[in-house]
Amino acid sequence: IVDCLFNPAARHRVLNVGTGVGVTILELIAALCEALCRPFEYVTITQGEPTVGDPLYNVGEVREIAALGFRAAWTLREGLTKLVQARQQPAVAVRGQAPCAAS
Repeated sequence: IVDCLFNPAARHRVLNVGTGVGVTILELIAALCEALCRPFEYVTITQGEPTVGDPLYNVGEVREIAALGFRAAWTLREGLTKLVQARQQPAVAVRGQAPCAAS
């Protein structure tokens, strides 16, 4: 990402960063639960009636950043797991707890 940002063509532009692969909100929640080592079954999800125009899934448009040379190095699940592990490092050292085993 940093290499892309130093590209003069990236100046004054808003760029989406992602894999370009669509994901539903339920898939996102399941991936986050997995990264946090929390059972998805314990999450209470209340779905209301959809509103006309609600998206069925979300996907970042990554053509512009890809044109600058960016390619996602990790899947959404891998990225979330790495993020959670990085955020847990100080807590692990203080509490002496090991992070969950990666799946």
